[in-house]
Amino acid sequence: MVDCMPIIKQTFGEAVSRILKEKQWSYRRAKIATGIDHYTIGEMAAGAVPKRGVVIEWAQALKEPINPWLALAGYDPIPPELVEGEKHPGFTDYIVDGVHISIHESMGQVSEEKLEYIAKLVKDDEVWARAKEREKEEDT
Repeated sequence: MVDCMPIIKQTFGEAVSRILKEKQWSYRRAKIATGIDHYTIGEMAAGAVPKRGVVIEWAQALKEPINPWLALAGYDPIPPELVEGEKHPGFTDYIVDGVHISIHESMGQVSEEKLEYIAKLVKDDEVWARAKEREKEEDT
């Protein structure tokens, strides 16, 4: 039994299908190129909108601007200064699994594994709940 129906956006599906055709990619070849599961790519080509992070991964893998893909999928854009680079001195910006991370140069070089761990923490509801509890304790 399906809990919920996916959001279908025909223009999103058409855009994904166009890319697949232009690059002559099967779903499995697209998985190798993008890191996105071939089943998900097939659903995307049919117009099913995946999570925001997957849309961002898709755009990044294609080396295309992120916001047009987010718009096609019906998501709000990422603020241009975070994407197109109003750079802040000493900071390097990353987008990992749909999470924007800025790292100051004083932190040294950050491995891909650490960035993935940071993104996972940012998305972890328990981490946010504990942080909110600490904030409440500090306020009292």
